Amino acid sequence: MRKTGKGVRRAKLCVSIRMGQSLLTVRYRSLSLLALVVAMAFPFAWLHSSHNLAHLQDDLRIIAIEWTVTLLIALYVFGFEHRAWTDLAVRRIMRRDVLAMAAAIAVEFALVGIASRFVHTPATFPGLRQMAALPITLRVALVCTAGICEEFLYRAFAIEEIGRLSGSRWLGAGISLLAFTLAHGGLYGWTSALIIPFAVGTPLTLLYMWRRNLPVCILMHAGTDAWSLIVLPLLASHLAISA
Repeated sequence: MRKTGKGVRRAKLCVSIRMGQSLLTVRYRSLSLLALVVAMAFPFAWLHSSHNLAHLQDDLRIIAIEWTVTLLIALYVFGFEHRAWTDLAVRRIMRRDVLAMAAAIAVEFALVGIASRFVHTPATFPGLRQMAALPITLRVALVCTAGICEEFLYRAFAIEEIGRLSGSRWLGAGISLLAFTLAHGGLYGWTSALIIPFAVGTPLTLLYMWRRNLPVCILMHAGTDAWSLIVLPLLASHLAISA
């Protein structure tokens, strides 16, 4: 009888442990989904407003929002989940990573060039001289924000977290690329011009999947944005002065 009683208690204990594990799994999945929504869907809170890069207030707003969301997600990943930096592909940049980045940049410029032949940027999209009128420090801040925050949110966190939940990092790559593209709706408008951020995000996503190196993706994103937001406006401004 004693053995039977002990067996019953052990069975009840096993059931309780399994129920606790199931509850923890449900809680973990719920929090992960919430974090993914916050990470990828925050730009859609402003569906009815546009973002003009040439407007100081718009730029300051997007910088503040992206850094706030990034810090919140980083707190969740490294504070709550206790994940290692390497879990989100934070590793040293090696020679092969640089070569892969160079190839991805070439693909990006080719895709953007092709896309630009079929679609036109919105009339509200700022010209080079308008961008040149903005303080250089603000443009540097925009470049750093896009490179660090968007790559952390849309590449490292989204791809890895969806991969953990679904078992497929490629599913994560597809969903994050779609979210990255749509997140630029405020800048490009909800038109066919969104094919341009899609052309930008595709090689970045493939680079991440190929090398699984977040810093090299940040470097590529920041570098290409610096070309558009800093280098070209400076050249346009210089040529205008020389003329």
